[in-house]
Amino acid sequence: MESFRAYPNYQAAFDDYASLLASNPRYRAALGVGGDAQAFAKALASGGYASDPGYAGKLAGLVAQLRRTPR
Repeated sequence: MESFRAYPNYQAAFDDYASLLASNPRYRAALGVGGDAQAFAKALASGGYASDPGYAGKLAGLVAQLRRTPR
């Protein structure tokens, strides 16, 4: 169980997220999966990143939706 964190800007939040994934062995399987959003999401969930049992599916679904959205 972790506390929520507050950041002064998006860059600081992304930097902290990347640092967490790179430094915590629980998320090692999520690193290096390339563009496979489903594998990334499953690895995060397996490492205990989120308490929602549907987290991996929701994250992978969101990525799929964003990839279909024209820019």
